Parts: sequence; structure tokens; C-alpha cells
Amino acid sequence: MEKHKSSYLRTFLHVTTLGFDDCFNLVRKWEADARRCYAETFEQKNGEFAKIILEDGCFVVVFILVYFNLFSIEGDHPDPDPHPLNGQKYWTWQVMMEMMLLENQLPFFVIDRLYWFVRCSNNFNAKSNTEWKDFPPTRELVSAFFKKVTDVNIPPNIPENLDHFVDLLRFLYNPKSKRKESTGNDCREIFSTPSASHLDVESMGNDCSEFFSTRSATHLHAAGVKFGRAKGSPMDIEFTKGVLKIHRLLIQEGTEIIFRNLLAFEQLHCPDESITAYLCFLDKLIDTPSDVDLLKEAGVIRSIGGSNEDVCKLFNNIWRNANLTSSAQFSPACEDLNAYCGTPWNKCMAPLKREYLSTPWKVMGITAGFSVLILTFIQAVCSILTAD
Repeated sequence: MEKHKSSYLRTFLHVTTLGFDDCFNLVRKWEADARRCYAETFEQKNGEFAKIILEDGCFVVVFILVYFNLFSIEGDHPDPDPHPLNGQKYWTWQVMMEMMLLENQLPFFVIDRLYWFVRCSNNFNAKSNTEWKDFPPTRELVSAFFKKVTDVNIPPNIPENLDHFVDLLRFLYNPKSKRKESTGNDCREIFSTPSASHLDVESMGNDCSEFFSTRSATHLHAAGVKFGRAKGSPMDIEFTKGVLKIHRLLIQEGTEIIFRNLLAFEQLHCPDESITAYLCFLDKLIDTPSDVDLLKEAGVIRSIGGSNEDVCKLFNNIWRNANLTSSAQFSPACEDLNAYCGTPWNKCMAPLKREYLSTPWKVMGITAGFSVLILTFIQAVCSILTAD
């Protein structure tokens, strides 16, 4: 991937009609702000650091714009294949995954400013694209790019003070989550995060059992609970009239990477624990492959390329022993679930519904049986009265 970045940089320069020296000097003006976003002290000299930021930023911007066909390349391009990684499913997927790793984050303002250069060029082709009628803001464009692998809805009020792509991902998963106060371009604390693969969550906190006494999906189903798909964001989980509604989960290669990086970012830098509580809730709900199968039938889980056991292991292990101090966001649904399952009437009716009223044919059979019984009773009564 690294060897192709220079080609994407040349595409960026070609599309914006900027010379390398002009673009480099502009990025040098942002260098102090960019350096303040990282806790580490870089050994690179000023020019080398600016070149890295420029090359990586241009690669991201051009890759996303080509993905959505948002600009046209006119005239002679210095490369025969100006964007060699686009159009290949494997590389598109790899780039998406790389962009979601905490250790690979670029300051969002760098991406935003580089994108602005393309938007101001004559080669920007937004009006020919069917997804946007006008120039989409950077945060909206990147959100649409990530939607391809997360299947989350894009809310209309995406904040402007985003630190990086993982910060944006967390907002997409929970638009109602608390956000840190804006610190301008000084995001040093946010970029001091280690990689998610090196984060030792096993030493960070407690088990979620004290917050969630929710039973597994099969146990809830046995108690008469039904499952359905919720609208809105993944955090909008509700239980009403015996139906537990959950936003559809798209499980595929890369899902674990997304959740691990969101979890690591939240555990170290965010004022609430919405992602942690969400994964904890799913861990309690999904205990065996049978739970996964049940949620698939209800349309709550869509799994691509993995077995039910793989999905089960994902949620049983991904958040294990991360720090969770509150579950307020999901407590109402959990309390309502437990109250519903503990009601004697629901306990008695659940087996009846499951065995005799689970399909229209069974309902018709029961109705016919009762009808025959009632008609037989009426016939018997009539016979007695006639005999008298």
C-alpha cells in the first residue's frame, strides 16, 4: 500500500492543479497544529513530518473521492494508472480497515483542508454523482464511506469538532453520546492512544454482570419475548409490548477491528461508556450459537462469511473485563425485560404461544379444534333439551 501513495499524491496535485512545492508549503503551515495532536515526539524533521502528513492525507482523500466517483481526471496524468488500489475489492477493504485503526489516525482537520482543495478545483464532479446534489461536507463523505462496512445510519447533525475517523465512527454508532469539550487543534490527549491490539482490557475493570442481569436470547424467547429490528442508531434498544427491538447488526470480516478500536478509544478518552455498555449488553444477549440463530431469524443479525459460533465468540470475548461503571443507557430496557419475564401470566402463556400459536397454521388448527368442541357441546345440550 505504501508504494502506491505517491501515485495518489500525484493524482491529488493533478486534480487540484497545485504544484508539489505549493501544496507542501501549505501543509507546513499546519504542521505545528498537527504535531500538537500527537503525544509522541517525532524524530522526523519538520519537512519530513509535513511530507508524511501530506502523502497520507492525499491518499485518503483521493481514495474516497475515487470510490464515490466524485472527480474526473482530465488531461495527461503522470501515471498510467492514477489510482491503482481503487476498483479492487481486496484493497478497498484493506484501506477501510487501516483507516479505522487507532494507530493510523490523522487529525481530521488535515483531511478536511485537503478535501477543500479538491472541492475548489474545476475537476470536482459532485453534480454527476447520484448520492449528493451538492458538495458534501468531509464528515458526511467519510460517514458514507464507513457505512459500507458498518451498516449504521448517518445522522443529520454530525459535529464539526471531530478528532479523527474513530471519533467519527463512535458518533455514528451513538449520536447521543457525550462528547468532550472542543480543544481546537490541540488533540494531544486523543492521539496518545496505543493500538487496540496492545490495549490490555483484561486488567481494566469489572465484569458486566452487576449491571446487566439480562438473559440470553433463547431464554428470553422461551419466556415469550419476541425480537424485531429497531430504527435509528445501534444504541437505540427498546423493549415494548413484549418485543425487544435492536438495530440490525452487520457481522463480517472487520467487525471485530471496528469494535476493538471503538472500545479502546472510549475506554481511554471518552466521557461516557456507551460502546462498552452496548457490547456488554450484546454479550449477555448472545451466549450460544443458538442465540445467534434466533437473532438471525428475527433479522437482528446479518452475518457474512462467518458461522454462528464465530459470531458468538466475537461478542463473548471482544469487551471482556473492560471498565464499565454505569449502564444507564440500557437499564430501562433491561428492567422492563426482567419484569416481563418475571410475570406469572407471561411465564404461563409463553409455552402455549410457542407450542400452539407460533404459526398461522397452528392458530387455525387450535381455532378449528375449539370450534368443533363448542359445536359438539351445543349439539349435546340440544339433544338433552329435545329428549326432555
